[in-house]
Formats: sequence, C-alpha cells, structure tokens
Amino acid sequence: MDRSICFVSPFMGPLIAKSSTRGTGGAERQCYLFGQELKKRGWRVSFVADFEAHGAQQVSADRDAIHVPFAFLKGKRWRLPQDALLLFMALRRANPRYIVLKTAHVLLLPILLYAKLHRRQLIFWGQTSTDFDLKKGNEGRWLRWIRHLGIRQAACVAVQTGDQLKALKTHFGRQGAHIPNITTVRAAGGSACERDEKCIFWCGNASANKRPLVFVELARQIPERRFVMAMNPADGQLYERVRGLCGELPNMRFLGSVPAENISRWFAQASLLVNTSAREGFPNTFLEAWEQGVAVASLCVNPDGVLNDPVLGACTFADDAHLRETDARLAVHLARTVRMLLQAVPGDKSAAEARRRHVLRNHSPGVVVGRLLAALEDRSQP
Repeated sequence: MDRSICFVSPFMGPLIAKSSTRGTGGAERQCYLFGQELKKRGWRVSFVADFEAHGAQQVSADRDAIHVPFAFLKGKRWRLPQDALLLFMALRRANPRYIVLKTAHVLLLPILLYAKLHRRQLIFWGQTSTDFDLKKGNEGRWLRWIRHLGIRQAACVAVQTGDQLKALKTHFGRQGAHIPNITTVRAAGGSACERDEKCIFWCGNASANKRPLVFVELARQIPERRFVMAMNPADGQLYERVRGLCGELPNMRFLGSVPAENISRWFAQASLLVNTSAREGFPNTFLEAWEQGVAVASLCVNPDGVLNDPVLGACTFADDAHLRETDARLAVHLARTVRMLLQAVPGDKSAAEARRRHVLRNHSPGVVVGRLLAALEDRSQP
C-alpha cells in the first residue's frame, strides 16, 4: 500500500506557517491534525495551501508544504485556469496516492481530472450539514453541481457525523466512512471552581453562517455576565461591524483573531461556550470546550443529538426553522438556554470530568485515526 496523502486546504497557511497574526477555521485545523497524526504513523504527508503573508517563502521550501496562491478564491475569478494549472503542478510535486479536499469545492474539478489522469484517489471529506443535501447550500447552482459531481466521483466520501452518513446514503445512494473530528486532547486549563464563572465565550469566523450578532445581542440580554469573543476576519465588513458593537457593551471583550496555539487558554477561562451558527458539521469548538470541562449552549447546531446529553450542554432549537427571526429575538431564546446551563455549571467537577472523558472516548487520535486508516486501506487498490 502506497502510504502517501496530500491535504488540499487553501486557507491552512497560518497553521502550517505558525502565523501569530490570525487563526484558521475548523476544517483547516482538522486537516492539519489528521496530517500530523498520519506522519507519526509513517505516512508521507503533504499540504497544498496559500501561504501568502504567512511565511510563504520559508514554508514553500519544505517538501511537505506547497504554496499555491489560489487567486480565484480571493475574488479574481479569471484566475481559475491558472490556479488549476498551479494546483496540477503542486500535486505532481507532492505525488500522493490519496488527495483529500474538505473545503473550496470549486477545486474538485481540477483534482478529479488529475486523479483520473494519474490514477490517484480523491477523498471528499464533508464539512457542513448541507454538503450532502441536494438542494440546500450557500453556493450558486454551478458550484453545487461541482460538489455533487465530486461526491459521486470520489473514491471515498468521509463524513463527520451519523446524520451526514444518512444524508449521503439517502441523496447520493452511496456509503461513506464515518470519521469523527479529531482533537489533540490538551490538558485542562483549570478546574471548574478556578474559572471566572462570569465569562461566556464565543469563537469562530466572521461569516453570516456563524451569526455572531446573535452573541452580541445575547450579551445585552445578560448584562450581569462577562462575555468574550474571539473572531477571525473572514468577512472584513462583518468583522468591523461586530467589533464596533462589542466596543459599545461594557460586559463584552472582543479579542479579534487568536492564533491556534493560544486559544485553549480562553476556553479554559470560560464557564460556558456559546455556538450561534446556522449550520455546521461537527464544530471543533465543541471539542475544545469539552476537553477543558466546559459545557456548550447552542442555538440550533446539535450534530447527532450530542447536546441532548445535559452534561455536555443544551441546544435551543431542534432545527433551523427559527433562524428567520431577528438576532435580538434569537438572543432572547438563547438566553434561556444559557441561564439554565449556568445554574448547573459552577463548581461541578464531576460534570467537567465527564465532558473530558467524552472527548477521549470519541475524538482522541487513537480512536479516529484508526477509522481513517481503515477507510484508506479499503481503497488501496486502484
């Protein structure tokens, strides 16, 4: 079996370059963590990403990290043919047996073509709950067609949750590999009673799907509590709007972008994590909170019903039907969930330990990497 794999993840640059200026999204972190674990197991692992402004010259000298500018993804649509050619060259340099794509589905076309020409295998790794829905999704019609083509033509489709596995079978008629999100299981930053019990934490990208303005409104609803917000500037206009509104609230601290190596201490200081997203696959922030013993209050994201366990947290809405309401109105509903959880959280060491055990049992490298290896071995023949 050829033990070589390449993760194509355009926005992974800050992680690999260890940039101290900004963070990355959950999909990028998952690719990076799985890649590092495969390296430990003797695999030849490479990453294709855009390292511009993140040490591209130094990083691109490393065979494992290959720089492609991906100008198309920065709004220069006419650069797609050039980006595709550069991606071809990067894949030729990496020469992997398996090619993993988790985001930037527009790149499926050149990757599929490369895989067909060079007898390589594409692993399509689902990210959000809508990836396997025939009608839902934020992209345009032609991007949706590309995503569906990639799902149908991929050698293997990996999913994060059982819900995604069912959707894949229902809408595309094919089996998938259920590979839960991985976490490095960092040590807890302090016991529950040592934390500042007034800190309610939010962490994510500035995007419409993340609904950060609901968190701002939540801080207005609960003025007696301290709120902390860490946000990557994916959408610059939304980022500046949220930062401005946070500056008007005496109980809100806006951190901006926090590098991956520093984010765990903010989870450790929180008494509760809040998720306001409209749609997710399985949020990394859930795992980062639980490994620090912190419960999760979610607006409507509840993958595989995991938040039905009151020890892990609670979900406000069973689906996204209520998301048409205003941010202020959604915050009123979410505030009830937050207050309920806060009453149960302070000083509860047994619950904190139960959350950590849940992560170890379901998301530690020893558990989930084996699932990935099994999926790859099943497809080791061309």
